[in-house]
Amino acid sequence: MVSYSLSRRTAAEFLGTLILLATVVGSGIMGERLSGGNDAIALLGNTIPTGAILVVLILMFGPITDMTIKSLPAPEKPPLDLADLGYHFHMARIRNIHPAKEDQNMP
Repeated sequence: MVSYSLSRRTAAEFLGTLILLATVVGSGIMGERLSGGNDAIALLGNTIPTGAILVVLILMFGPITDMTIKSLPAPEKPPLDLADLGYHFHMARIRNIHPAKEDQNMP
C-alpha cells in the first residue's frame, strides 16, 4: 500500500470537506426550489445527492486519507466527533423547520 505525505492527506481531507459542503448546500437549495412546497420531495432531493457524493468521496479520497468505514474503539474515540455534530445540527434544523407541538415529545 502506498503511503502519502501528511500534506497530501490533509489536502485530500480539505478538498473532500469542501466538495461535501457544496453538495449539501446545493442539493438543499435545489430540493427547496424543485419540490413545490412538498417537504418529502425536498428531503429526497437533498438526501440522494448527499449519499451519492459520500460514496464518490470515499472511493476517491479513501486510499489517500487511509479512511476506513469501521468505527474506532471506545477509548480512542473522541467524546464528540463530526458525525455527532452533524446529527445535532440536522436535528436542530428539523426542529426549526417543523416545531414540535406541546403534546408531542421529540427526541
